[in-house]
Amino acid sequence: MLRPGGCAAFIEPNPANPLYWIQITFTPHMRWSAERGIFNMRRRLIFPALEQAGLGDPQVFRFGFLPPFLRNRPGGGAIDSLAERAGVLEPILPFQIFTATRRDAR
Repeated sequence: MLRPGGCAAFIEPNPANPLYWIQITFTPHMRWSAERGIFNMRRRLIFPALEQAGLGDPQVFRFGFLPPFLRNRPGGGAIDSLAERAGVLEPILPFQIFTATRRDAR
């Protein structure tokens, strides 16, 4: 529940990132049958759902590049930031934040 003008935000994996495919395929306790919901985390599915829920101005911001065990090493943050700024990589960055704002009651 949001007040008029309130903002909802949530973070989801980006199904376009190949690292998720590798993780699901090779991690012993992960199964495609349980993880298939990742394919629903796409702009063309999320934006209409947000709008149907009465939220407007949907946006997505993608970020990250390296897995945490590399990102948290010396120099990892700089590499991660450089990769984020390389616009060509934006569609496949592993994490995405969806936001939307509740429309004013009229």
